[in-house]
Amino acid sequence: MAGLATEDFHVSIRSWLVSACAVLIGVSFFCVVGGAPAQQTPSAEGTPRRVKVLFLGDTGHHQPIERARDAYSRLGRRGVDLTYTQDLSDLNPDTLGRYDVLLLYANWTRISPAQEKALIDFVEGGHGLAVIHCGSYCFLNSPKITAMIGGRFKSHSTGTFKETIVKPDSVIENGLKPIESWDETYVHEMHNEKDREVLSYRVEGDKREPYTWTRTQGKGRVFYTAWGHDQRTWTNPDFDALLERGIRHKDLHRLIARLGDYGRWPLSEATLATTTDPLPRLVLREDEGDWCLTARGWQRPATPTAVREVRMRLKRSA
Repeated sequence: MAGLATEDFHVSIRSWLVSACAVLIGVSFFCVVGGAPAQQTPSAEGTPRRVKVLFLGDTGHHQPIERARDAYSRLGRRGVDLTYTQDLSDLNPDTLGRYDVLLLYANWTRISPAQEKALIDFVEGGHGLAVIHCGSYCFLNSPKITAMIGGRFKSHSTGTFKETIVKPDSVIENGLKPIESWDETYVHEMHNEKDREVLSYRVEGDKREPYTWTRTQGKGRVFYTAWGHDQRTWTNPDFDALLERGIRHKDLHRLIARLGDYGRWPLSEATLATTTDPLPRLVLREDEGDWCLTARGWQRPATPTAVREVRMRLKRSA
C-alpha cells in the first residue's frame, strides 16, 4: 500500500488544519494529539472532539494569565479549549491525563522529581508539549526537561524584527507568513539537536539563532517558539496562526499517517475537501472527478456532491 509523504504537500489557506482535523474526528477515525487521547467523555457521533490544553503560567512579569486571555476566545472558536493554572501541583498523572497538550509559558525555576516524571511520561506517552518564549527557562534543575524542550533561554535584548522561515514546507510553517513584531531577541544555550527540526531563525548579521523548532520525544511531539514576550506578539495574527499550529502539531502528523489505512489513494495528487453533510466525509478532488471516503474505501460518488475545500494538496508516496 502506498503511503503519504508527510512533507510533500502545499497549503493555500491558513484554516486547513482545523477543518481537516475536525472532519477526521467527525468520521470517527482520528484521535487528537497522538495515540494517547485525553480522558474525557466521548463526543456524540459526528461531533468533532475539541483539543484540551492545560496552560501552565505563573505570577511573573510575563503575565501569563493575560496572555491566556489574549488567546482564549480565538482558539476556542477554532476548537481549542484552554484551561489556565499556575499551580505546579497540577503536574501529576491524573490532572495531565485530562488534557491533550501542556502549554508552558512561565518562569518556574524548579520542579520536583515526581512532577518531572509526570511531565516527561505525559509527553513520551503520546501527548503534546507547546513551550512558548520564557517556558524555555523553566525547571532549571532538570536537564532532562531542557533536553526535551530542545534548548534553554540564555539572554536577550529587544527590538522589532522579522523571522526567517527555513522550513516552509513543514507541517507547522506551511502556508504561514514570517512573524514580524517587537519582542525580546532570545539567545539560547544547551541546545539538543537530537530529533529536533528548526523551522525558523532570527537572523542578525552573520548570526542565525534558532527561533522556532519541533522535537519528537517518545510517542509525543514538542513545539517551541521564542516569540511571545507580551501582547504585541500574542495579538499578532501571524503568531496566532503559529500558536495554533504548535498546539495542534501532533494532529496533522497523525492525520497523514492514518489516511493510508483506508486503502490505496485513488489519485496520485489531489486536493483535500469535505462533504457538507452533518456528518462530513473526506473527498479527494482532481480535474477528472472526486473520490469519497466511505465504509468500503475510496469510491466515486454516484451523483455530484456538494463539498467544502480544505485546500490542502496531498501527494501519494511511491
